[in-house]
Parts: sequence; structure tokens; C-alpha cells
Amino acid sequence: MKQYQLIVTICAFTLFYFYKVPSIKAQITPLSKETIAAIDSIFVDNADLNVPGASVIIIKGEKLVFSKNYGSANLSFGIPFNENTIFPLTGFSEQLVVFSILQLEKKGRINLTDPVNKYLPELGFQDQVSLSHLLNHTSGLPLIGSLRLMAGWNFTDPFYQDDFLNLTKKITKDLKSDINYNHSHSGIKFLQMVIEKASGMKFSEYASANIFLPLGMNNSAIKNERYKQNKNSSVGYTKTDTGFQKTYSTEYAAMCPISYSTQTDFEKWMLNVQTKKFEGSIIEKLDQALTVNGELQKRKNRSYCIGQQQYYNFLDQDEFYFMDTDQGHSWKWIRLKQSDLSIMVVGNVDTYIGNKVNAIARLLVPTTTEEPATEESTSTPIKLTTKEMQSYTGFFWDKNYLFTTQISIKDGALYYDDLDNGWNFSLTPLSKSMFESPPWNKVEITNLDGQKKLRLILRDGREFPSEEYDPEIISAKDYARYEGIYNSEQLNAFYKLIVEDNKLILKRSRKPDLELLPIGKNKFRTAEVDFRLIEFQEDAKRSIYQMNISNNAVKNVEFRKLNIFE
Repeated sequence: MKQYQLIVTICAFTLFYFYKVPSIKAQITPLSKETIAAIDSIFVDNADLNVPGASVIIIKGEKLVFSKNYGSANLSFGIPFNENTIFPLTGFSEQLVVFSILQLEKKGRINLTDPVNKYLPELGFQDQVSLSHLLNHTSGLPLIGSLRLMAGWNFTDPFYQDDFLNLTKKITKDLKSDINYNHSHSGIKFLQMVIEKASGMKFSEYASANIFLPLGMNNSAIKNERYKQNKNSSVGYTKTDTGFQKTYSTEYAAMCPISYSTQTDFEKWMLNVQTKKFEGSIIEKLDQALTVNGELQKRKNRSYCIGQQQYYNFLDQDEFYFMDTDQGHSWKWIRLKQSDLSIMVVGNVDTYIGNKVNAIARLLVPTTTEEPATEESTSTPIKLTTKEMQSYTGFFWDKNYLFTTQISIKDGALYYDDLDNGWNFSLTPLSKSMFESPPWNKVEITNLDGQKKLRLILRDGREFPSEEYDPEIISAKDYARYEGIYNSEQLNAFYKLIVEDNKLILKRSRKPDLELLPIGKNKFRTAEVDFRLIEFQEDAKRSIYQMNISNNAVKNVEFRKLNIFE
């Protein structure tokens, strides 16, 4: 293994010697003065050293056409963003993991059809779960980070690799692969471990020798913990009522290590994705759609690719993008295929920066049929009587994404209120079943055979169907049958349910109590995302014997009701 590691390093240096990385700055093809001024206006709120800054890269075809920095990388010392400022790119490590896996496959070190157990037998995966299942998110793995919160951990608790692995071992024997797609960062973490087993190197060392070095990305690194800051480091901030406060999080590092790079370095990665001069066959595969049950998935908005970037139809073009907000930073990188454009912006404040990337794209891709955000709807609204509006009111449950919507009347108009995610807006009736809401989302409400259904249709084409439910009032006597102590042997976790003030309460030792709100027979929702849906199982005598907890990332975690007299 040591010999193989030495060979890998020698090959990397040899490749670096023959693959001359051009001086990208020297080859810059500038945009027009008018376009540059328009881009500068997008970053007017990042213009001086008293505010957090941003770094911008634009590549057209195989040429760097714009590279500029704005504002401060460190407010305490007034250090400006520059081409060598080091910033975190959370989420990007997942693409580097996939690139490395495909590289090892190309070298014959692994095969994607290999069972995970061949490399990680200690985790106890079933033999039919392969590396390909992890890559395509069809292994059945839930999101371990969400599962740990169900197990009683707090979000701020340290969560180390041993904790991650110990929790994973409790669930791997029950996983069923190829059933459906379930995006899980945990699977990428295991692919990272496979890289280390197959190469005999830490993933950070492998990436440095086999990716960063050949591309001349000399100031890029991968870390499992917070990067040691120096004078070139970007400090992350969150905006408060009193100004900007330093902030960072290492939560993501337990799932997948964090990549750090600079403007100069990331330009090289972006340029290579465009030119495909280094490992071009692998770059080609990164945009491939995922495979589920042996079938290549059709492109749809927000769907993932092999390279872990997402797909979107933007400005009538195929867009591939990364975006994340963490570590007090926000970043987005998009590639518009038909225009051969690649745009990346990173900023050191945890406010979504994707709108600035989209604004740049609109400047550079002027021809589009997309309706501008400022354009008014051309549909003619209709008028509804108060009685007609009342027929649309009610509570609706989305069983796929687990959230509740209330339709009510406020100030003489219908109002949409997502009780779990905070979306709320007025509804303008366009017909007897279709309503419009800013910014041009639509809501359809139908009533067939006395069953009301709601369909939220977002501007990007995604749909969220839900059905009406009756938030029944349950008596304290009926609530009492849910009381008791529930245990998950899988998670080694206990929860207690009690009735207080005619409310069903889930007691937690280290977290605030949760009220269970009824949405159907033996079915409840809570206000906390990780405990969104709680369902109870009853026997023929209506005695409760089990509680199942679900959220968007983890489904049906079983908690058996204990009989304390047994």
C-alpha cells in the first residue's frame, strides 16, 4: 500500500510537470465597460471595507472574462477580499469525492459494482448495497445528521466520526437498496472512506496529489475541521440588528469534509470543467443524471447529477449548479450549457447570494422567455364572494414533504399560510380553482366528491400536492391512551408522552418539549422539522403499542411503548 501511495504521488508530480497550467489572469478577455459597470452595481452593498465582501468569477467558453473582488474578508482588520483570500466551499467536497471515486475506477483500483462491504465490512451493509448505490443515493441510507437529532442529540453537540459510524452501524443491516432515491450526504461520506481504503491515503492527501496538484490549485485544501485562519482567510459573518457578527459551523464536516479554496485556484477548476483538458472523461460523467432501479432519471428541476451538482432549467437553458450557505459564507456556482457560461460568487456573510449570480447570468444571457421578476401578471383576476372564499378555507397536509398549509380569509382576501416553513402570502383568484401569488407561484384548490385538495405550483415547475384534513379536537381522556414511555432500541433513545392542559406533550431531557397536533387518526405533526410527523400504531383493542417518527430525510423510526409492569 505504501508502494502504491508513492507511485500515485510520483505520477501526480509527473502529470503536473507535463500538464502546464496556464496563467489564467494573463489570458483574461475582458467584458465591455457597460457590462462591468452593471456587475459592479449588483455588488454595491459589498463595495467597501466596512461590510463583508464577495469574490466573482466568470468564464465564457475556455476564457476567463471577469474576475473581481469586493468588500472585506476580515472586518476586524479591514482586510479586503483578494485573489488569494481563502474561503470555504461547503458541499463542493462531494464533487471531489465523486471525481476521486471515478478516477480510482478508471485506474482499476475499484469497481462501482463492488459491494460496500468489500471496503467497509465493519459497517455491516448488506452485500447487495454497492458503491453505485451510494453514488446514486439509492442505498436506502437516511441522513445520519437528521437521525442523530431524533436520537436526542442537540444540533450544537460535537459529532465526531466515531459517533457518525456508531450510529450508522445501528441501521445498515435493515437498509433496502434500489427501492427509491433518497438524497443522503452520508453515502458520500462512505465513498470518501472507500477512497481512503483503496488508495491508502487520507482523502485530503489523495485530492491534493491527484486533483489540486495537477491543476496547480496550490492554495486549496480539504479539512475535517475548521480551517486554521491566517491573514488570507475569509472570516464568516451573520447579519444582526446591530451589525455583523462572526459565525461558523462545523456540523457539515462530520458528514463530508469541507473544501477551502481561493479565487485564483477555483478559476482553474472552473476552467478545467469547461475545457476538460485534465481527466476529461471523468468531467463528462459528472453531469450525468442519477440512475435509479437501473434507469437513467429524466432531467427535472432540482434533480441531482453524478457530480452531486443539481440541474435546473434557467433562462431556457440547462443549468448545473452548486450552492450552499454555511460557515458564515454563501456561495453559488452555475454553468449554463447552451451559453457555455460558468459563473461563481462566494460571499462571507450567511445571506443567500444566489440572486446575485442569477442577476449576472441575466446580464450575459439577454434573450429569454422567462418572465422577469418585476413584470406584472398578464392574467385577469376574478372576483369571489365571501361565501365562495369560505369554501376554499381549511387545513391541508403534504404527505410527501410533511408540511401543513392553512387557507384562510384575511382582510377580505384568501391567504396561504405554510404553518411549518413560514411561507405566507395572499392569493389572487384567476379562476374557480386557480390562484396566483407573488412572485408568480400558483395555487390550485379543487373539491371533488367532498374532498378538497391543494396543489402549490412553484415558478420553477415543482409541485407540492396536499389534502385537506380536519384538525379534530381530542379529549384529554382519549389523549391519555398515548401517554407512556417509548423506546427505540435502534437509536438507544427514550421519549415520554404526557397530557398537560388537554395537550399531548412529548418530553425531551435536553430539548424543549413538543406539542403534538392532530392531523388524522393516530397521526400528529409538530412544529420541529426533525420530529415533523408522529404516527401511532394501535391493536384491536385500540391500545397504543408503537410510535413512528418521520421527517423529510428519515422515515418511520420505530419507538416501542414500554410496559413498565412487565
